[in-house]
Amino acid sequence: MTSKGAKETLVSRLGFKSSSSVSKAEAELEKVRKENALLRKKM
Repeated sequence: MTSKGAKETLVSRLGFKSSSSVSKAEAELEKVRKENALLRKKM
């Protein structure tokens, strides 16, 4: 799992500042997590 600090770092690194962009980043993060989980199951 990603810690809150790591999430904030990722969000700031990607250049998201406003709350709407943060929610977009959260959705993207969730999508990546699901993809990673699927890849792990395939291994």
